[in-house]
Amino acid sequence: MPLRWGRGENPYRENYFGILQVGSHASPLLITSRRRDLQRKIGAGGEHRVAGRTITEAELAEAESRLLDPARRAAEALLVHARPATHTGRLPELCAAVEEAATVEESSRPLQLTNLAALAPLVPPPHPADLPRPSWTDLPVPAPDSPEDTRADVLFDL
Repeated sequence: MPLRWGRGENPYRENYFGILQVGSHASPLLITSRRRDLQRKIGAGGEHRVAGRTITEAELAEAESRLLDPARRAAEALLVHARPATHTGRLPELCAAVEEAATVEESSRPLQLTNLAALAPLVPPPHPADLPRPSWTDLPVPAPDSPEDTRADVLFDL
């Protein structure tokens, strides 16, 4: 939305996000549904005001089309100056609620997995030093003088 500079007025107050009353992280579905809701309100004789100014249906349609275009949406998001989340003092309470929700209850039934290969990405591979090396006698390799070795050799009749 083009900025209108005026003495004593905030040029960022009226923007496309503000017209549709959605945040800068709104999904395209939310943008479209919000435009429809506000359009119904205006069509029924209601009024939608932003920054002391009445918004028309054409401005709602323009705001929707601008916010659905990725390049224009990015430019508009830069003008909005979305505030980052701040610490409201509820962080310990929220962490405790997450830990409580994530706690696995003990069950008398063991967990039965039908596909153990699905755990492979979750389990780290063993370190090579932790794997025992077999001795040569444990390997199924025939010795050079053994009868098994003569079966694998190529014999030529001369």
